[in-house]
Amino acid sequence: MRLIADGSSPLPRAVLVDALEHDDGSTFAPASPLFLAAGDRLRFEGGTLVVLRDGGMRHDVVGDRSWRCRVRPAHRPPLPPVRPTPGATPGDTPL
Repeated sequence: MRLIADGSSPLPRAVLVDALEHDDGSTFAPASPLFLAAGDRLRFEGGTLVVLRDGGMRHDVVGDRSWRCRVRPAHRPPLPPVRPTPGATPGDTPL
């Protein structure tokens, strides 16, 4: 299910979350599974996930943020070439 973490869009239904993936490739994994009720709003503040509940309650969620996939920036050097397979001849094409 796609959740919008902009701080203003309420969740349409209750969900149990064990990880949230961000559009930039980062992942936030709460320290324990997180129950979100219908109407809760999510927001990232720095590396912290904040849950805003109806009635003004605010919960800072403890967890870890990591990268699952990442686009390599153009200003970094290219990756080294793949090493040839031992025993392969120069004319062989990989399958």
